[in-house]
Amino acid sequence: MRCLFIRHGLSRSNLRDIRSFIRIAKESRPPEDFEALVEEMLKGEAPNEYEELSEAGLEEAEQLGRHWVELLQGNAASGRVRVFVSPMRRCMQTIDPLMRKLGAIGATVPATVLTAIHEQPGLLHPVDKRWVRDIVQPLANQGKAGEARALELLRARQYVPCGSSSSTLKADFPWATEFDGFPTTETMPWYDRGRESRKQFEARADRVVDLIHRLQHELDESDLVIFVSHGDFLDELLVRLLGAASGVKFSLMNTSTTSLKFPKDGGCVLEFVNRTEHLNAKRNVQLYQSMEIMEKRTSSGKRYMDIGQVMRSQKFFDTPVGKLTSKL
Repeated sequence: MRCLFIRHGLSRSNLRDIRSFIRIAKESRPPEDFEALVEEMLKGEAPNEYEELSEAGLEEAEQLGRHWVELLQGNAASGRVRVFVSPMRRCMQTIDPLMRKLGAIGATVPATVLTAIHEQPGLLHPVDKRWVRDIVQPLANQGKAGEARALELLRARQYVPCGSSSSTLKADFPWATEFDGFPTTETMPWYDRGRESRKQFEARADRVVDLIHRLQHELDESDLVIFVSHGDFLDELLVRLLGAASGVKFSLMNTSTTSLKFPKDGGCVLEFVNRTEHLNAKRNVQLYQSMEIMEKRTSSGKRYMDIGQVMRSQKFFDTPVGKLTSKL
């Protein structure tokens, strides 16, 4: 069995995060300002906990679909391809062009919307986002007494369900055939657990590792399984699958593909990482410039910063609220 791991395309959330991180770095602001900067950018926008793809991300998804349909159509037509995709809409949108193109040539590809591969630390309804910002965040910054009160509130909170329901996803993405981890009521949003802890995040990754190992023994060596997920979750998953040393991280580009081969006799083989050959030359140049592999300077002659490095330095579990959730 071979697994392809695909990160979603560039989302509107990614763009806001990048712009916020750049301001923090350029203006020497504390990391705690991140949420406030994001909120500032959201002013005037309709509340959207689903975080769909940006226009650039939608084009990345189209290019992904055009490239991979040529490569997968034979195996798909023979019934040797199956897909697992995160219920977060940016992932559904990312694989949508490929699934539609495969369907257009008559290939039936089983596609499971799998809640276990969502991004950390989960979703929050706008009502709960405001509650965390206005009530929990200030308490988290008030020392032990404030942290204790914040923990009491987090444990008692009944979160507003958010995310798409299975009925909505069925209507928007008719190629989805199964829904794993969803409420039994098809009209109910899929997520209501608030911010997950680091321990819960790692436990989810372990469950998906177990799923992959089960598939390794059940499927033929020629079968192909595609997982469409998120940067942080795929990083955690790859580290576990490969038994990587402590401190090793995988920084995956939007719509990049990583391949692991799982022989029947156990173990796995890393075949390639972070491939983006489906993207046009201009987009790949922009990616290399964002990493500082290819130098780019501003009009004033200053070097552009390594966006990936800036983003990796700011993680939810390192924030005051993130540290609190790890104590739940």
